[in-house]
Amino acid sequence: MFNFLKDFLLDRSFQVKINNYLSPTFIQQNGVPQGSTISVTLFLIAINDICENIKFPVQSTLFADDLNILCRGKNPNSIQSALQDTLNSLLKWSTKTGFTFSATKSRCTLFTRLRKYNNLEVKLNNIPIPYTKIIKILGITFDNKNTWQAHLRYQKSNSNKIEHHQIISSHLVGSKRNHS
Repeated sequence: MFNFLKDFLLDRSFQVKINNYLSPTFIQQNGVPQGSTISVTLFLIAINDICENIKFPVQSTLFADDLNILCRGKNPNSIQSALQDTLNSLLKWSTKTGFTFSATKSRCTLFTRLRKYNNLEVKLNNIPIPYTKIIKILGITFDNKNTWQAHLRYQKSNSNKIEHHQIISSHLVGSKRNHS
């Protein structure tokens, strides 16, 4: 089994084809081949211990490759410090395992009822993680005041789009499909 997995993962290359253009061959440095039934299992085995690097008071959720870390507290400075320590620990883990994190694809949100507050400033590999007041996690839109207004606006907009699509594509209402 070990030799099978070794042969499956090592010395892999790929090309990209767009229309009639075929790119040069690229060597796959790390990761698992996409599209194989065993790839998902191998990825889950590889990422399984990531949450062991997250210590209290920081908590985490992991769905496939979507990691969210959160910290709850009354003192924003201690929250920021705990999150930064966790990010540093995750960066060490990623260096050891070959995974990478992107600070530019990451977001930081401070959920608070305070009217005046300072944004958290955390960095990943010395690159600041952008702050946002609205964040989407697994399809749910959260705003930093926990009012659910952003999520409700998104859902309303989405339902309006679906309704318009149904009207346009309906055989009872909307544009005619047959022009005889």
